[in-house]
Amino acid sequence: MKTEEQPTVSTLPTTPALDESNAEKSILTSDQLEEARALQRLSSAVQQGEKERLNIGRRLAAIRPSWPKSGPKAVGWRQFLHEVGIEKRSAQRYMRSAAAADKVRDTLTQKTGRWLEVVGPASAFVPGA
Repeated sequence: MKTEEQPTVSTLPTTPALDESNAEKSILTSDQLEEARALQRLSSAVQQGEKERLNIGRRLAAIRPSWPKSGPKAVGWRQFLHEVGIEKRSAQRYMRSAAAADKVRDTLTQKTGRWLEVVGPASAFVPGA
C-alpha cells in the first residue's frame, strides 16, 4: 500500500499561491493550504522576533558603556538589567548576536557596495542565535 507523501516546508508554495486569488490553482488541499498559511504566519513572527532581539542587543550595547565593567559602580549595570527585566546572560547573548549580525551586514556591504535585503535576518548567520 502506497502512503501519501506529506509536503515539507521546502515544497510549500510561496506567498502568492497562498492568497485567496490563487487558492483554486493550488495543488494543496484546503487543510494543507491552511497549514501552509499558519506556517507562513509563524515564520513571519519568528523573523520579527529575531529583528527585535537584534534591536535590543544594539540598544544594550549602546548603553553598556555607561557603567564600568568591574568595581563597585559596576553593580549599576546589573540593577539596570533587573529594572528592564533582562537577565545578564541574555543581555550578553543579545549584544553578541547584534555585534555578529552587524559584522555580517558590514562585510556584505563592503564586498557588494550595498546591503542585500534578500539575505534575510542577519541573525540567521549567528550560530545559536
